[in-house]
Amino acid sequence: MPDMATKKNLMSIKNLALEVTQDFQSARLVPGFTSGLVVGVVEIIYAISFAALIYAGELSSYVANGIGFALISAIIIGVAVAIMTSLPGTVGGVQDAPAAILAVLAAAIVASMPGDATGLENFATVVVAIALTTILCGIFLLGLGFFNLGSLVRFLPYPVGGGFLAGTGWLLVIGSISMMTDIAHDHLGLQTLFQVEILLQWLPGLVFAIIMMVILKRYNHFLLLPGLVLGAIIIFYLLIWLTGSSIPEVSAQGWLLGPFPEGNLWRPLPLSALALVNWNLILAQTGTMVIVFIISAIALLLNTSSLELVAEEDMDLNHELRAAGTGNLFAGLFAGLVGFHSLSLSAMNHRIGAQTRLTGLFAAGVCLAALIAGTTFVSLFPKFVLGGLLMYLGLNF
Repeated sequence: MPDMATKKNLMSIKNLALEVTQDFQSARLVPGFTSGLVVGVVEIIYAISFAALIYAGELSSYVANGIGFALISAIIIGVAVAIMTSLPGTVGGVQDAPAAILAVLAAAIVASMPGDATGLENFATVVVAIALTTILCGIFLLGLGFFNLGSLVRFLPYPVGGGFLAGTGWLLVIGSISMMTDIAHDHLGLQTLFQVEILLQWLPGLVFAIIMMVILKRYNHFLLLPGLVLGAIIIFYLLIWLTGSSIPEVSAQGWLLGPFPEGNLWRPLPLSALALVNWNLILAQTGTMVIVFIISAIALLLNTSSLELVAEEDMDLNHELRAAGTGNLFAGLFAGLVGFHSLSLSAMNHRIGAQTRLTGLFAAGVCLAALIAGTTFVSLFPKFVLGGLLMYLGLNF
C-alpha cells in the first residue's frame, strides 16, 4: 500500500494535469500561447547573450556549444518553474546575475590553465566547473526550501543586497564590452578601449543600451524588448546592404557572433573529454561558486517577493526555492547555466492575463525549437545587439 507521502504526490500530479488540461480548454489558452511565444523569444536572446558572455576570448570557438547548454537550461528550468510554482503564470529561465559571475569563473580558469593547454582542455574544464556550480546551486536552493529558510530574505539589509546587485551590474557591463571586442577582461584598459577600431566595436552596443534604457523606462509593453532587438538587427542588415558589404566580410571583421559549424546546438561534452579536466583549478573556484549560490538565492527570493506585490497574491517562498532548486539540479546534469524565476517576464504575464502554467510550457517549446533549428540563425546575430542587451541589464543593476 502506498504511504501518505506517495498518495499526496500522486494527488498533486493529478491536480496539476487537470489544471493544465482545463487551461487548454479555457480562455487562458490564447494569452498563454501568445505570452509563451514572447517569453520564449526573450529567453532565446538571453541564452545567446549569456553564453556569448561566458564563452568569450579563448573559448569563443565553443560559443555554439555554450548556447546549446544555455538553451537546455532555459528549457529545464522553465518547465520546472512552470509546473512547480505556487503562482501559475510565473516563468523561469537563465538569469543575468549568476551568468555574470560564471563569466568571471570561466575567465579565471582559462587564465590559470597551463600555457600548453589546448582549447578543448580549457573548454572541458570550464564546462565541468559550470555544471558543478549549477548542480550544487540546485542542491543549495533545495536545502533552503526544505528547511523553510525562504523567509530569511526579509532580514537582508538593503545595502548588502544593493551592493551585490551593483557589483553584478559592473560585471555585466565589463563582460559585454569584452564580448563585443573579443578582448579579455583584464586587458580592457582605457587606452585600448578608445582606439578607433576597438571603439567602433563597442560604442554601438552602448548606444543601443542607452536607447533601451530610455524607452523601456518610459513605456511598459511586453513586445518592446523583442521589438527593439529585432529593430536593431534589421537596421544593422540594412546598413550592410546600403554599404554593399557581404555577410562573410562583416563576419570576418568580428561584427557577427558566427560563423559556427553546421548542425543543431545540442553538442554535449564527450565523456572522453573528462580526462582533460583540470580538477585543481575547479577546486580553486570554490569561493566563486559559493558567491553564485548566495546571489542566486537572494535574487530568487527578491524576485518572488516583488512578484507577490505585482500579482497581489502570496507565494510560498520555500516552495519556489524547491522549484528553482529542482530545475537547476537537472539543468546542471546537462552543463546548463544557473537560473530561476524571472520577475519581469512573470509580471508581464500577470498584467496581460496569462496567469497559466501554459505560458512557461509554451516558452520552453520555443527554446526547444531554437535548439533543434541549429546554428544558422544564431551565427547571424550582430554582436553589438547582444552586447547592448547585456550592457542594458548591467546598467539597470
